[in-house]
Amino acid sequence: MRFHIKERAWSLPEPFIVSDDAGSAVFEVRGTFSTIDDDLVMIDRVMGQELARAHIRQHPLLLTLHYEIYRNGQLWFSMLNRFRLFHEDFKIETSDGLALHVMGDIRNWNFSLSDDAGHPLARIGRQYSIFPGSYAIQAVREQDMDVAIVVLVIVIDMVREQKAQTTP
Repeated sequence: MRFHIKERAWSLPEPFIVSDDAGSAVFEVRGTFSTIDDDLVMIDRVMGQELARAHIRQHPLLLTLHYEIYRNGQLWFSMLNRFRLFHEDFKIETSDGLALHVMGDIRNWNFSLSDDAGHPLARIGRQYSIFPGSYAIQAVREQDMDVAIVVLVIVIDMVREQKAQTTP
């Protein structure tokens, strides 16, 4: 399945929609999004029920940027932002001990999410979206991870934008 998200939609004061290829609303995302230390609530638009309530917390005193994403008060993901010479990537650990990797050109919306064995879970980029001013998440497998992948990509978008605003 492919999900479409307007770029920087999270910066709007009202909830925003994650759509499918037909343009139908799949998820609604709510939050204050004024800082990284905020809550993000994802609602299933078809069922009208809350799927995830994630609290995103940044640890700025560590040598590398470290974010924790909580779901229902429990640690869901721990995300490390690792800087490389020619690119940056993220290493994500789930509360189950699984490792996920985000690699590619995050700045230009051309990256992927894979498991520790290198198997792709999703591809993220503008080139996958059929809507202008949007990027898409092309899920490759693991349908039960759709909500998690969408939340992670929105957090990466927030981190990316926060860095762009603070980098001279």
